[in-house]
Amino acid sequence: MLSVKAVRWLMGWTEFSITAGTPRSAERFLNLAARQGIGLWDIRRDGDRFSARVGVRRYRDLCAPARKASVRLRAGKRSGFPFFLKRCGGRKGLFVGGALFLAILLVMPLFVWKIDVRGNDKISAGEIRAAAAEYGLVPGLPRRSLDTSDLEQKLMLRFPDIGWISLNTGGCVVTIEIDEKIAKPEIVDEEKYANVTAARGGQIIRLDVYEGEAQVEAGSAVVPGQLLISGVVEDGFGRSTLHHARGMALARTRRAVRISIPMRQTVSTPTGEVVERESVQLLGLSIPISFAEEPEGDFRRETETRTIQMQGIELPVTVFTERWVGIETEEVTLTEEQAQQRAEQEFEKFCQEQWKDIKVVSHTGEGKLNGDVYQLEITCVCEENIAVESEILLN
Repeated sequence: MLSVKAVRWLMGWTEFSITAGTPRSAERFLNLAARQGIGLWDIRRDGDRFSARVGVRRYRDLCAPARKASVRLRAGKRSGFPFFLKRCGGRKGLFVGGALFLAILLVMPLFVWKIDVRGNDKISAGEIRAAAAEYGLVPGLPRRSLDTSDLEQKLMLRFPDIGWISLNTGGCVVTIEIDEKIAKPEIVDEEKYANVTAARGGQIIRLDVYEGEAQVEAGSAVVPGQLLISGVVEDGFGRSTLHHARGMALARTRRAVRISIPMRQTVSTPTGEVVERESVQLLGLSIPISFAEEPEGDFRRETETRTIQMQGIELPVTVFTERWVGIETEEVTLTEEQAQQRAEQEFEKFCQEQWKDIKVVSHTGEGKLNGDVYQLEITCVCEENIAVESEILLN
């Protein structure tokens, strides 16, 4: 029933009234119309007057049956798609927008517009997306050309830390689900006997013995190579047995670092001149928005990629911005205060990169000029695990 109404609305219909001298004339008109194959519906009677609806293209065909039956017809309400088009005839933008909207709805599911990454922890989503892009998975890729099995194998080989991977497509979204490998625990060779000694000197804060017999206590001062946990354990009967000693020795230690900063530095300062060029990435195409050319001279290039969002939903459209910032380079001589600040910044960077497992409790520094170089001598009080295994060699 719904489909019949939809077809009638698309074709358009006219409601008309029938004025007849007698009811039999109206009935004769209806019969003649039916014999000619003219479909009427919603036929109603109000006293001596009848009304009905007919397709807009068949209304003229009712003239002959009306003359034969001696009735008069009067057109009334009109409705349907043809009349809607007529009312909106001056609004071409409405139809263009509607056509584009329908085209987008039909085309979008045929392409990949968004790539999600789930289950990653150690590996960043950006690295996975970049690798997938190298293998062809980019926004705008036709879904029929996506080989999920081949891409899964390539990503597994690219990232050894991935233990399981699955590519799932849902509409225009491709989801890369991964499960990272769990690091294998260190396997202790029980057939080899070992002691635990101090890797460097310090004061023991805490000694955790996993296997073996402790030789020092918390608060003890130790020197490099000193025995901390013995792999030779004596039982209650005075018999000694060999073990693979294991443990952790948290100690307070001292370390020294020297940071050198050249007093003469090449410094780049912005001139205030900025040149930008933007383009829209859509359907795998790059559509330029601005046409600025890459400037010549001393410029620092910066790039930015923005994904267009609507009500929190990412759209398959990105804006790529290239920005050139004019710079001037000059040779400057640092003051001692500036050199000290840079040395302290380098020290913080050094701790983050080189001493990841070492906690710096406190530090003191002493700086001095040595020619054209500022040197900062830093003495650190640290907390670290100084336990190191030392194999017991048997003759």
